[in-house]
Amino acid sequence: MRTDFDLIVNGNMAGDVTSDGYSASHLMSIQNVFTGTPVGTIKLQSSNDIVTLPGNILNWDDIEDSEKDVNGAGIGNYNIHDYAFKWIRVKYTRTSGTGAINTIINSIIKE
Repeated sequence: MRTDFDLIVNGNMAGDVTSDGYSASHLMSIQNVFTGTPVGTIKLQSSNDIVTLPGNILNWDDIEDSEKDVNGAGIGNYNIHDYAFKWIRVKYTRTSGTGAINTIINSIIKE
């Protein structure tokens, strides 16, 4: 069964935005939608910390080649494949401008 999950809802891009961690075990894709005039970068980070709650994750590292420039309103998608991480999150680093970010995850939940 496919399921969608809102990871970031109306994140304020007048500053840096970091999502909560999300279990990457059945992750398929991530869609980031930007509104306004944000300028900065967005990337994925991963962790293999052994925890039961994403809020307890301490060790995050950038996923190689995942950084993308953000230059105004638009969409930044990630097709997730060949990732074996336990946790994943999205991190936006602001350079200038303002706007909002909404991040939707598409995953497969095995019943």
